Amino acid sequence: MDNIDKRLVQAVVLLNRQYLLTDHLIDTQRPLLQGFEHAIDEGQQTLNHVLDVYNYVFGLIDHLVRYQKIAMSLPRLNQTSAEHRALNLAMGI
Repeated sequence: MDNIDKRLVQAVVLLNRQYLLTDHLIDTQRPLLQGFEHAIDEGQQTLNHVLDVYNYVFGLIDHLVRYQKIAMSLPRLNQTSAEHRALNLAMGI
C-alpha cells in the first residue's frame, strides 16, 4: 500500500469517527434542548439554560468544521466533485 493509500484510509477512519462524535453530541443534547424549550413555554428560562444551549451550539459548530476539514483532506478524491461542492455550500464560509 503506497503512502497516499495509507493517508486515504486514515482520513476515512477520522471522518467516520468525527461523524460518530457529532451524532453522539446531537443525541445526548436532545434532552437539554427539550428542557430549554419547556422552560421557555413555562416562562422559567434561566441563564444556565441559555449557556447550555450556547455550549451545545459552539460544540456542534466545532464538530461540523472538523468534519469538513477532514472531508476536504481526502486524497485521491476530486475536490471539485459534486459532493465536496455540496458540503462546502452547506457549510458556508
